[in-house]
Amino acid sequence: MERNQDFAFEWWMKAAEQQDVEAQTNIGRYFEFGKGREIDLIQALFWYRKAAAQGNQDAMDAVERLLHEQ
Repeated sequence: MERNQDFAFEWWMKAAEQQDVEAQTNIGRYFEFGKGREIDLIQALFWYRKAAAQGNQDAMDAVERLLHEQ
């Protein structure tokens, strides 16, 4: 299962780097929840902010949630 998570993460990351808003939001989730990765809230916030800047409501909500938790 971990191998599949790594594979999926790599594909999502490639798409996120190409400004794909859904991929950026998913990469944020990988980092926020430790999905196949170590939890890294700084990276989660970075990717959520990129998606939020493109108008993704889920990412906007995640940014608010993370900023209020700290």
